[in-house]
Amino acid sequence: MSVKKNVPAKKTVKKSKSKKSSSSGKVSLEVDKKHILYAIIILLVIVFALSLKNVEIPSSADDVGDTLPIDNIPEDTVQDTQTTVDDGDAGNTVKDTTPVDVAPPEPQDTADDNADAYVPEAGEIVASFDEAVQTDVLDIRFNSYETVSSYVYQTVENGTERTDNAIAGKQFFMLNFTVINKGALSVYVGYGKVTLLAGDIYIYDPIVYEGYDALPKYKKISPGTEMTGIVLFEIPSNSEDIRIRYSFSGLSITERFATWFL
Repeated sequence: MSVKKNVPAKKTVKKSKSKKSSSSGKVSLEVDKKHILYAIIILLVIVFALSLKNVEIPSSADDVGDTLPIDNIPEDTVQDTQTTVDDGDAGNTVKDTTPVDVAPPEPQDTADDNADAYVPEAGEIVASFDEAVQTDVLDIRFNSYETVSSYVYQTVENGTERTDNAIAGKQFFMLNFTVINKGALSVYVGYGKVTLLAGDIYIYDPIVYEGYDALPKYKKISPGTEMTGIVLFEIPSNSEDIRIRYSFSGLSITERFATWFL
């Protein structure tokens, strides 16, 4: 005999809808928070945009100003210190940047300054470079001078060209004189009458110049005769306060010598 077992019926369990409803409410709440955040951001943007309307933005002309850039000023002018001028409106100023031409300093003639400060000796005639010295016996013109480290000359014998070079640390000083005998008697003239002074203590005698255009050391010239020639010195390169003298020894009692400041 078979016995049937009573198998209990399976219960059908329904899924709870409360969990789903809870999730839906949470999603809705999150969506609402986003909308509120967006609304706040938009409101802040609107408020910021409205605040910009109340800010005065300076014009480009006021911001840049009326001053010219320094690079645009011509190189041959010097800009003076900028001065500020009030144009009548509070807080508004105009800078005066007009370039001002500055005159170059005038060169000073040191030879003339030295001559003015110099106290002549008894019987001394002081003359400027381009001034002729006149006495009762002679007129002397100091025509020109130059300072060189070497020079080329032609010999008296055959006109051959030669070159002389100064010793290291020295230089040649070449002078050109014209001497005129306006007296009644013949007189001796030449480079033996010429000396060069540098500073207060240095005195140099001429050296021999073998060119055909040299002034002789001593030569007798008759009344109404003139003679022109070169007198040569070799002096240190750093010589300063140079003066040239021509002696009237043996020719005059009242005038002893003439001095030219270079």
